[in-house]
Amino acid sequence: ELYRQLGFARVTTQTAWVRPARTSAPAHLPAPFDLRLRAPHEWADQFALAQTVRPAGLAWNKPLRPEDFRSPWWQRLDRFFSGQTEEHWVVEAERRLAGSLTLRADWSENARLILLVHPDFRGQLERPLLARGLRRLAASPWSVRIEHPAGDEPAETALREFGFQPTRTLLWMRLDMG
Repeated sequence: ELYRQLGFARVTTQTAWVRPARTSAPAHLPAPFDLRLRAPHEWADQFALAQTVRPAGLAWNKPLRPEDFRSPWWQRLDRFFSGQTEEHWVVEAERRLAGSLTLRADWSENARLILLVHPDFRGQLERPLLARGLRRLAASPWSVRIEHPAGDEPAETALREFGFQPTRTLLWMRLDMG
């Protein structure tokens, strides 16, 4: 209430979820559409989906940027030599990108997922996308983290089903100084 009185406006509310290390991988789930690795040239389509679904950004301290989806050759080479993995899984429907899951893992302590589902396909793609990412991480000894908009019931149901637990919920606020 104090922030509102000072002129701050709500931007979005995000919940951080964690799936403990060494949790078994889910069974294969058939997707209602073709679920495949994203082609490198499709980064702009994934970025456009993110702009539709998560215009405030992917994390409280990370505004939405094209660089989060476009990986130049030198960045891929750097990831390879530093033991990092990044995969972008996508679902195309009705001649557009309907959903995506970005998987980022390194040799430190955890893996991170970014789930994006177009509003027209909510409730249809969350489970298959998450299952695919978790199956890819099945051999990983670390926890899996995801930060996702609070109140997205289909995503929250799928996250709980796959063993994720909410750890914190942040209300993002902004103050226009202009």
